[in-house]
Amino acid sequence: YTTCIRCKHDKSKPDPELDRRMKASGLTERQSKQTFANYKHEGMPAEIVSAKAHAILSAKNHSSLILAGKSGTGKTHLAIAIAIDTMKNGRSALFRSVPEMLDELRQAAQEHNDFYGKMRRLKDVSCLVLDDLGKERTTEAGMDYLYQIIDYRYQHGMQTIVTTNALNM
Repeated sequence: YTTCIRCKHDKSKPDPELDRRMKASGLTERQSKQTFANYKHEGMPAEIVSAKAHAILSAKNHSSLILAGKSGTGKTHLAIAIAIDTMKNGRSALFRSVPEMLDELRQAAQEHNDFYGKMRRLKDVSCLVLDDLGKERTTEAGMDYLYQIIDYRYQHGMQTIVTTNALNM
């Protein structure tokens, strides 16, 4: 072949749809640079290398994954890399810190401020990343919201990525 066939992900061409998905994802500018390529695992224990392999497989297969381990091992980085990969492949992703998400849902329910719209978005997004499960203040309402989201996604076979430091859950 004498010509180069460019894919829609060519970095030299702006992709307004990817930009839109990235802005809607809840990722900060710093987080939006946390990819598989810059996840440092050299010299790390085998569990960390294995976690990266599982994360790459989860991104490829659109499968759910729980990343559990000590603080500072890169669980959130890998979860974000899955979300970014998802968005680069034309699907939507949403990154949410579980404590912040539950606070927002509680406030929306109390103020009658689009609670059902917020729940629908969490249930319907292609890839939902729930960061820091187990750090939230446990209330009956919060646990109910979390159960509804996770159960709905599980029942519909939707990709959910969870990070947690709570190794005894």
